[in-house]
Amino acid sequence: MKSVHLNELIVDFCGKALRPGGNLLMKIIQGPAEERLRKGILLGFEDIVRVKPSASRQESKEIYFLCQNYGGTKDELAK
Repeated sequence: MKSVHLNELIVDFCGKALRPGGNLLMKIIQGPAEERLRKGILLGFEDIVRVKPSASRQESKEIYFLCQNYGGTKDELAK
């Protein structure tokens, strides 16, 4: 759960660090909170591609989310 919270903080930080159209690559650990994180990311990004590199061990729970085309959160766009 700590890694999910860290990723949520990173997504929040995108409002300060990313320009519209920007991309974010984040490493996540597969688990029950993955879908909640995905839904939160889609509030600010147009698309998410789930990536598991071929160099990663098959039994590893590590995956990556490639978050594409940042457009800002609904709160930022309302300003």
